[in-house]
Amino acid sequence: RPGGDWHRKANIRELVGCMEPTQFVDCTARLYEHLCDFLYRHQFLCRWHEYRAKEAESGDGQPGSNDRFREVLRDVLTELNSSKRNVWHHISQQVSLVLMTLEFQYPALSEESFLHILHLTQTLIEEGDNFMADYQPGVAKSAASSSSQWRQWSAPIKNTLKSKAHDYFQSLHHNAWVGFKVAYIEQDSWQRLPVARNYSLIRKDRLQVSLPRRDGSAAASAASSGQQPGAEPRVRTAESNPFRNYKAESLHHPNGVSLEEGSGGLGRGVEASDEVDEHALLQHWIDDNDALPQQQIGSSMLSNSNRSPVVSSSTVELAHLLERYFRMMTALPQLALDVFQSAVQLVEFYVHCVLCLFVQDRHLQAFLQDLEAVSQAPGGSPPTGVSDPKLPSRHEALLLQRLCPELRRAVLRARDGMSSLSLPPSCASMLNMQAPVSGHVLLQVAPFSKLTSPGSLCGLSERCVGAESVGALLSNLKELSGWLGDQLPKNDREAVDRFFVQQEAIAQQLQTFVLRCAASDVLEVPHVGRVSLDHFSNTMQALKWDARDFSSGSPGAPYIEQLKGQIDELARRIPCAGGGSIRYATQRTIWGWMEVRIVHECVEVIAKCGRKKSQEALQCLADDFQLIRAAVQQNFRPGAAGESGDEAGVGWSEEVQLLPADHPMFQTTQWAYLDQFIEAHGGLPADIGVWCKRHPEYPLRLHKAVIEYLQGSNPKAQRQIYGEVEAFLTSYIAEVARELSTDPRGL
Repeated sequence: RPGGDWHRKANIRELVGCMEPTQFVDCTARLYEHLCDFLYRHQFLCRWHEYRAKEAESGDGQPGSNDRFREVLRDVLTELNSSKRNVWHHISQQVSLVLMTLEFQYPALSEESFLHILHLTQTLIEEGDNFMADYQPGVAKSAASSSSQWRQWSAPIKNTLKSKAHDYFQSLHHNAWVGFKVAYIEQDSWQRLPVARNYSLIRKDRLQVSLPRRDGSAAASAASSGQQPGAEPRVRTAESNPFRNYKAESLHHPNGVSLEEGSGGLGRGVEASDEVDEHALLQHWIDDNDALPQQQIGSSMLSNSNRSPVVSSSTVELAHLLERYFRMMTALPQLALDVFQSAVQLVEFYVHCVLCLFVQDRHLQAFLQDLEAVSQAPGGSPPTGVSDPKLPSRHEALLLQRLCPELRRAVLRARDGMSSLSLPPSCASMLNMQAPVSGHVLLQVAPFSKLTSPGSLCGLSERCVGAESVGALLSNLKELSGWLGDQLPKNDREAVDRFFVQQEAIAQQLQTFVLRCAASDVLEVPHVGRVSLDHFSNTMQALKWDARDFSSGSPGAPYIEQLKGQIDELARRIPCAGGGSIRYATQRTIWGWMEVRIVHECVEVIAKCGRKKSQEALQCLADDFQLIRAAVQQNFRPGAAGESGDEAGVGWSEEVQLLPADHPMFQTTQWAYLDQFIEAHGGLPADIGVWCKRHPEYPLRLHKAVIEYLQGSNPKAQRQIYGEVEAFLTSYIAEVARELSTDPRGL
């Protein structure tokens, strides 16, 4: 600065404010070097006076002058020892002020630079502890009290370092979060990456950071000098200063990859021991070739596809970020729980993105709708005797929410957390926005572009990759559960177990929901096949179902054949989707949900036919639906792929179970769902209200259809029963909505 008296006017805050983040490490090392030299000189003075006092005590000089000299030595030594506390306290306060003034923000301060400063400061704390090791404030010193005092003397630096480390990690976390969304989630093609069967997204040997050796530190110096434990420490000099000539070399984890570069990517992180095998379908995956003949996709070609983990570029990058976070846990043990919780946030964000990407907006809105708030809001329920126009849509939303309740709770929790975030200004540039930026931008995930594309079966292979990649990531993470628990304080280690219990259920429900929606879209979107399900049911309902004689055949026979043809065509196309990249077990799950969707459309056909259908027509329709059932079940059934399927280890002989048998929506996945609805049309008119209340798993429009069929000749009774069913469903929705908003396990 200009002028000769700037040093008298400047203060530490101004000096530190002039530094660029790239200079932080060098300046910190130099500052700590001078402070450490000062400690060494003070220690040298103490030791010199101590030795002189001992010599004077054993000397044979004149009593008068020697006594006076010994007294002076004792007084000076006492003052020097007493001043240790003030010296280290003053240094601690000034170092804390410097650390507090430094702007610890990522990416201005790189991750490596931050770890260097962290390493330097921890080394200084060790030097200070060594300096204060023989400080005696006038009381007898025990090992326990000495250790407690050491922690007390360095508390200002430690507290400041913890606070600044927390601020820095939060800025790194938010920038990594936004960067992951912008550069990967929004840009990923969601093609399956061809990786080896034993490929690991995260490896334990990549979770350690090789920090510079502290050969000059107090502990290392004592060890290298060969001193016995408890022996008086040797006086150290500037030559042994650990900060002298400190160079901020690039930090690497043990396999030689830099911290920022990580181990993500298709080819990164594959060790020589990996079982690298050729994928017979690899080129078809890359080319996204759906024209591969079905007969060429046998169990031998699918062996690698079935056994290797399902991952995309975004999954690999997320694993790279988690490795960086886990390395931070080892570098910042005092913040290990906070870092772990931030890693959990990234996993939950990934689940949220997969859901938003691969589920159509109308399904997503119904799935996340707050039914409890609607029922509790003033005026939420209509007056008695007045029909609620929103009740049918609310009831259907509830049925959708009951399908995957834990997934819904997790997504809502993640959305609430993201909404409350305040992102640092550095995130605004990545988003091409003006600061300040709130966490609402993280909620904005546009649906995948192929969701309604007939040529790609509505993005079927990409949906499978997104849904299954979460399970692959969690499976890999679970192998590290013991290591993760060891990094946390003992009282918090159960957080790791809670995470896996919760996330495994969420991953399973995510796959269930995404594949269910994918199966529905394949059947509903026009031009995917010969006819959409909606067109099929509308055509069927327009036929003459009021007749009583169907001996000449069903009027819907041509359309049944048309639907069977579409089923056969889809059975040929699904194995070829994404160039054959969908695992066979997943193909069977998709087919199972397609079967469920067809069952539900058959129920819709019964309802759409209205009052005009005769009992004979109901039997004719039931026979038609049996033909559809046979056509569906001849594909992707146990043993359909041949005996070699079991040899490939994919469990082809096992029956696909879409939902557990005790799931409240299990009945809706069975053909009994259709059989029960047909049987209800043959019951007593007076009993239909009871039947509706016993079967809330059917949408309200289906209840209305069967009530109109049985009570069509009695409008008064029809209105009464319908009103009772509406009142029952209103109460039912409120009750179940409360249950869905609460985790029964308290996780």
